[in-house]
Formats: sequence, structure tokens, C-alpha cells
Amino acid sequence: MFAQLHELIQSGGIGVGQKLPSETELARTLGVSRPALREALGGLRAMGLVESVAGSGTYVTASTPASGGPSLLGRYSTDELHEVRSHLEIPGARLAARRRGPEQIARLRSIVETSRGCADPVEWVRLDVAFHVELAAMTGNRVQVLLVETLRQLLTEQSVAVARVEGRLEAATEEHQAILDAIAAEDGSKAEEAMAAHLGKIRELSHRAATGPTTDGTPPEPAPRSGK
Repeated sequence: MFAQLHELIQSGGIGVGQKLPSETELARTLGVSRPALREALGGLRAMGLVESVAGSGTYVTASTPASGGPSLLGRYSTDELHEVRSHLEIPGARLAARRRGPEQIARLRSIVETSRGCADPVEWVRLDVAFHVELAAMTGNRVQVLLVETLRQLLTEQSVAVARVEGRLEAATEEHQAILDAIAAEDGSKAEEAMAAHLGKIRELSHRAATGPTTDGTPPEPAPRSGK
């Protein structure tokens, strides 16, 4: 869904300044639910490709994200978002291990098992979002849920790019499994460690996806932390 709209805008299928069809029409045309469409539009807004005008509609504002250095979505660096996720989701994993309920563990297991059989990066990212939002809900803190959901809108482009790295879907699913196992065992320390390892790998691959291979075909060196 996100990839379809992104490609449509990048290719000029919908030009800069043009108004997108209504949510109802667009959802029907693409064969998706309105919530799924809103999630995709949120990612495009975060990239600066579209803008919603109250009482008027959503308009294309650019065909490509703003460039300039190793930035994410043209506005935020990979390191900035990694730092915020670390402050939020690592201690969140410890809280989840302490507060989670059996029904929540069952839902998280179901997400991980579904992810294990998913080969489509875009669909896998939807399951990834569901995993992290469900984990946030385990903390019992509604603000935690809101912040994780908001961050994931900003991370749509990054998440899909990382998911396309060869072998990443399988590896990330196992990282999710390690987090789940620690939370199910009510081991807060291991849950934090597993989440830190997961987010660290995402940061590493995000830099690689953003910079691409070097001219001699070797992977690029990770970008330095931005003074933090």
C-alpha cells in the first residue's frame, strides 16, 4: 500500500500540486481498508511528499523526499530516531515483562508466528508495527502506545528499506522471538537486552540502506553518531 502510493508519486502518476482522491475512493481503488490507507498516508506526510489541508483534502507537495546527508524522511536522522526509540522502547520492554497479561502474550506470539511465514517486506513491516505497538500496550501506559505509534509513522520509509535487506526478515523475526521469550518469562533485564540488540541492528542496517554499497561493492562503514 505505502509502496504503491510512493511509486505513484515518484513516477509522476500524481503530480506535485495535485489533490489525491478521497480516502474512500482511494481505499476502494487500491483494495485496502481505510485504516491501512491512513497509515500509508501518514508515512507519506512524514516524508514531506503529501500535505493534508483541513476541509480540502490531501495534496502532493513533492515527488521525492528532501535530501541532505544521511537523513531519514528528509527531516530526521537515523541516529536521532534510534536515540528516541532506545529511550522509549528499551525500558518499555522491561515494563512489558512486568505488566503483561496472558492474552497479550498470546497476541504477540501470533504476530511473531505470522511474521515467520511472511516474505513480503511491506506486509512484514505491518506485522512489525503491530508487534511493537502490542508490546507498548503491555506497559499499560496509553502515552507509551501513542508515542510508539507516532514514531512508527515516521519510520515507515526506513522500516521498508531495512526489511528489503537480504535475510533481514528471518533475522528480525528471531530478534522479535527473543524479546517475546524474555517478556513471557517475566525477565525484565533480558527483555531490555533483546530490545537493545534489535534496535541496534536496525540502526546499523538503516545506515547501510541509506548510503548503499560503496563503489567497490563492499558495505559502507556505519555513519558516526551525530554528536550524541
